[in-house]
Amino acid sequence: MSKNIVICCDGTSNEFGRKNSNVVHLQSALVREPGVQEVFYQPGLGTAGEIDWAPLVGRVFRKMKDIAALGFGYGLLHNVANCYRFLMEHYDAGDRVYVFGFSRGAYTARALCGMIQMFGIFDRGNDVSVDYAIELFKRKKAQKNDEAWEIAGRLKRDLGRPCKPHFVGVWDTVASVGHIWDPLDLPFTHKSKDVLVARHALAIDEKRIMFRPNLWATDGGPKDLKQVWFTGAHSDIGGGLGESNASLAKLSLAWMFREAEAHGLMVNPKRRDRVCGDPPDYPKPDPLGAINPSLKGIWWAIEYAVPRFAFNLRTGKKSVTFGRGSRRIIADGSTLHASVVNRLASKAHNYAPANI
Repeated sequence: MSKNIVICCDGTSNEFGRKNSNVVHLQSALVREPGVQEVFYQPGLGTAGEIDWAPLVGRVFRKMKDIAALGFGYGLLHNVANCYRFLMEHYDAGDRVYVFGFSRGAYTARALCGMIQMFGIFDRGNDVSVDYAIELFKRKKAQKNDEAWEIAGRLKRDLGRPCKPHFVGVWDTVASVGHIWDPLDLPFTHKSKDVLVARHALAIDEKRIMFRPNLWATDGGPKDLKQVWFTGAHSDIGGGLGESNASLAKLSLAWMFREAEAHGLMVNPKRRDRVCGDPPDYPKPDPLGAINPSLKGIWWAIEYAVPRFAFNLRTGKKSVTFGRGSRRIIADGSTLHASVVNRLASKAHNYAPANI
């Protein structure tokens, strides 16, 4: 009998704690039963739970790890490998694979799906081959590396089991990891044609250059794709600021639950309803809730000091830009969540972002 396998990839510096992301809230409401629905949680890039130093030193160290994760892609492929190994040991033919992620965890989720498309899911016991597959996966300009593709094809044929991810749900995927040096652009993260259903919640009001959005391609991407824009900055979409600042984040959390449950994800209704809004512990979703600006402190300095290396998939060329606090570009015809329409109509907080 087939089962659900759910992989949850948290965002940069997000893990279990007092300020949980939507990834943590979602996984906390999942049904867990061997042979029915099995769950794996991967903490985010730059988490530093192992640090037990003086508070000030610990904060400095964590901030350095955050920047390393953001700027150099520190730890991303390690996290992908962890998720892949769990699938390798638990997947059986016919199982439905669900993958969720926020921020760099969203890119991790999409990279995992790229690994599955490139190699399939290895047979159990092939742990030693996973690291080799990761090296092939990240090989520079892998999209044009004939040798890498040839070897990948042989690995998929000899060790891999076919799998098409059933549902991928992500909050505000950030553009290819590794902005400062040699940015990662991994195969099948932009055009994930093997993903059957994909849902993407995006932040209208995020301005940081190191948090530019990474949308799926509508041509050659997932077969059933919805990419929906919500009011707020990065953590107003994916959470992680604490429940006192989470009224906007609850909107995209509730939306993701509805979409995933409609495609077979099994949840505990009481737990779901609680994390989606059960005062006083969990605020109710509020379309008129306060936006939590992210462009402050060190992030302003980064806007003018740290370049972003962009890769044009169409031309194959790189470009270098500086952020300067500019808004995200939202294409004409993009889908706005109903809560955005309601907020605009109410004229609350004089909300009228120039990019929509």
